[in-house]
Amino acid sequence: MRYVARDRSNLVLPALAALLAAGAVAPAAWAQCGTGWSPDAGAPGANAVINVLAILPDGDAVAGGSFTAIDGVAANRIARYDRATDAWSPLGTGTDNFVNALAVLPDGDVVAGGFFGSAGGVLGTPRIARYDFATSTWSALGIGTNGSGVNAIVVRSADEIVAAGNFTFAGVAADRVARYVFSTNTWSPLGSGVDGAVAAAALLPDGDLVVGGTFGAAGGVAGTARIARYDFDTNAWSPLGSGVNGSAVDALAVLPDGSLIAGGNFTFAGGVPASRIARYDPASGSWSALGSGTSTNVFALAVLPDGDLVVGGLFSSAGGVPGTSFIARYRPDTRTWSALGTGTDSAVEAIAPLSATEIIAGGVFSAAGGIPSIRLARFDFGVVDPVFTSQPGNDVVCPPGDATFAAIADGGAAGAVAYRWQVETVPGSGVFANLTDGPLPGGGGATVAGSGTGTLTVSGAQTTTPPVRVRAVASTACGSTASAAASLLVSSTDFDGDGDEGTDADIEAFFIRIGGGACPTGTCGSIDFDGDGDEGTDADIETFFRRVGGGPCGG
Repeated sequence: MRYVARDRSNLVLPALAALLAAGAVAPAAWAQCGTGWSPDAGAPGANAVINVLAILPDGDAVAGGSFTAIDGVAANRIARYDRATDAWSPLGTGTDNFVNALAVLPDGDVVAGGFFGSAGGVLGTPRIARYDFATSTWSALGIGTNGSGVNAIVVRSADEIVAAGNFTFAGVAADRVARYVFSTNTWSPLGSGVDGAVAAAALLPDGDLVVGGTFGAAGGVAGTARIARYDFDTNAWSPLGSGVNGSAVDALAVLPDGSLIAGGNFTFAGGVPASRIARYDPASGSWSALGSGTSTNVFALAVLPDGDLVVGGLFSSAGGVPGTSFIARYRPDTRTWSALGTGTDSAVEAIAPLSATEIIAGGVFSAAGGIPSIRLARFDFGVVDPVFTSQPGNDVVCPPGDATFAAIADGGAAGAVAYRWQVETVPGSGVFANLTDGPLPGGGGATVAGSGTGTLTVSGAQTTTPPVRVRAVASTACGSTASAAASLLVSSTDFDGDGDEGTDADIEAFFIRIGGGACPTGTCGSIDFDGDGDEGTDADIETFFRRVGGGPCGG
């Protein structure tokens, strides 16, 4: 039911699998992670559908839909959830028909949109209205809109919003999309608008607007069916690549990297097979699939604080992963889907991050994770990843030298932490592979010990050109985290690598490299001679000449 009338894979999974196989982390520890569904965000739930959820600046939630009671409290189609008291309360007398859209203003007020004729009984509030929590009052935005509903609202500034849905008038002629300015209490159209219903809207990082829905064209521009972009500077609509096929785009979200996620009922995006969900890169203008996508319609998208995506809808599976009925999590960095427990028993219409480790979901379902949860439930991801309280630092040694790298991580509620050190496979690539005790790859004859502990020791380092970088992976049964990378530098005075130490040729090569020139022999060392991460500084020069004079490696 849809009221449209409105690279971690090579880090976490292999590391954790190896630790479990070795018995370093007991599988039973998964029970400590605290993950799971609970109906406590509104038990016994709502008496009708939850269409939309939003989070206030203080962390409380607002729900909108067609309900008239939530958690046993009378509330007409809109209500507030107090996290501190685990209780719901109405927003005045609410609205007289369903709410499809919510937007939180910078001052904490909420703008609600939907199919209602009035909000709080206030004149001039058809389809859209503002609620002030400080005064507990509703107010009009101009004279509201006509049509069958406002389905999406985005905030451009403290003084301006954009509303979209299925209307043709908002004080002025405006086809399904219009801009409202609070300071002047005026509406204005966005070009010639779109020719059919809009279900979703989002702002790109550059300030452009993207809308999705069932429309055939935006601004009369070819290629803008179901999804289109509006540039406020040029007042022009444009397509997103070759757009999507199918019948609708019902949900939009923007990831931290600026890319756009579109969900709905389509099978191609930009000419690429993409089952009901796809990613658009504004920089390249290209679309890509999210794995194998979902089996049927996507209705809701929410971006978690870590950049992962939670997807809800009518689908029975996502990415072919078991337990992903109607709701699932997608990790953009690994391009993998995962389940939230066993999902829900019917459609998820709305999702919002309740905290860094929790979401709240609403829809038409009656159970979540097998627990009775009437149209509203909370999922707790728990303490998933350990946190490093001490990071490894760079080490500079004289050849043949010994170095030590140490890291400490806190596993939180997940308990004991296991460690595995990794080495960068290609200098500067950022790709790391697990280390085992023995020879250090790229370490000039050095060996390592303690690769499965919090302290890695390197023995007999002769030369590292370029420097070798290592990092620790801390794992619990709930997840894994990689530390910052640390460099091993061997400050050899045989800078040009010709076998003679501290010669005029070494000094000449050193200054050639500091000046930006090429190494005369092709085997020069690093000009970050003191290993502090800054190259070619006075400190590097000082350390180089101290070493040429027979002094120590360190400062």
